[in-house]
Amino acid sequence: MAKLIASLVLILAALATPAYAEPAEGPVEEATTAFAEMRADWNRGDIEGSLGAYWDSPDITWISRAGVTRGFADFATEMRTSYTDAPETMGVYTAEILDGRALSENSVLLVTRWDISLDGERLYGGISTMLWRRIDGEWKIVLEHAS
Repeated sequence: MAKLIASLVLILAALATPAYAEPAEGPVEEATTAFAEMRADWNRGDIEGSLGAYWDSPDITWISRAGVTRGFADFATEMRTSYTDAPETMGVYTAEILDGRALSENSVLLVTRWDISLDGERLYGGISTMLWRRIDGEWKIVLEHAS
């Protein structure tokens, strides 16, 4: 009987112990967190915080119906001009991540369905593909395609 009880205790202990270690947060989760922080900044009316998610480089790339454009400076100036003095007009930025893929330890592709609405009215929205890269220890958007 003692052997039976000892065997049951060992079996229960084995079943209660995970057979694997919980994986550490990886690049997709890290970029997803950076994206959530960017949206939170936007929703607080913090244009500078939101812009901080983008790579401050002349090589950052946007792709839209209008074509391909590059450069952070003009984009940032346009955003600051539109929203710095009127953060209440920025609306609420929501997004759903449709797909996330680590391309390497330092590059992640996120595909999102996004929407910006103000007072219940949709201002902008669509599908976006963002290439995030870890630069100097921080996740930055280096390319965005929106449709």
